[in-house]
Amino acid sequence: MLGINNEARGAEAVLAPTLVNTPSARAVATGVAVVAAVALPQAFHVAGVALGVGGAIGQTFLPMFLPVFMVGLLAGPVAGGVTGVLAPLTSLALTDMPAPGIALAYVTVELAVCGAVCGLLAPRRMPTVTKVLAAQACGWAAVLATFVASALASGSLGMATLSAVGAVIVRGVPGLVLQWTVLPLVVDLACRSRRGFDE
Repeated sequence: MLGINNEARGAEAVLAPTLVNTPSARAVATGVAVVAAVALPQAFHVAGVALGVGGAIGQTFLPMFLPVFMVGLLAGPVAGGVTGVLAPLTSLALTDMPAPGIALAYVTVELAVCGAVCGLLAPRRMPTVTKVLAAQACGWAAVLATFVASALASGSLGMATLSAVGAVIVRGVPGLVLQWTVLPLVVDLACRSRRGFDE
């Protein structure tokens, strides 16, 4: 019996409940995240045009990823994964972005995996930036696997196509830094607010 209690205490030291932890709240959080994931890229697009740097600024700062990561970290893997799938599809239906076809497939796979992994790691007592890094790595691995599979199927796999994938990742480095910076701050603020509310 003592061993069971010790195991339970050990699990509690590793795991913590997600901040959004009821089905209805998770559904609402998912809906809000999808809306934000559609609106943020448009805001970046407008800002890029207004500043004269072009509307493709979203490809550098990856704004659609922020709500997907956030809802995964706050509401769990289902909310993160579902948001990752619905966000690009909804954006395409409303704004014609991202481009249909293979680009849409890649971003949907990456967002879904990133959101789900963030959710799976959310209860773990580890730095938020570590969770984000792990989700990013899993997202890249999923995209690379999808890319290689499609390239092999079409017989187009080569160094040029692999270099193109690398170029996309390099172009998005500012967006990765934004995720490493913003997400831990927002999660920490949410945790502090929740503790203050509970008290």
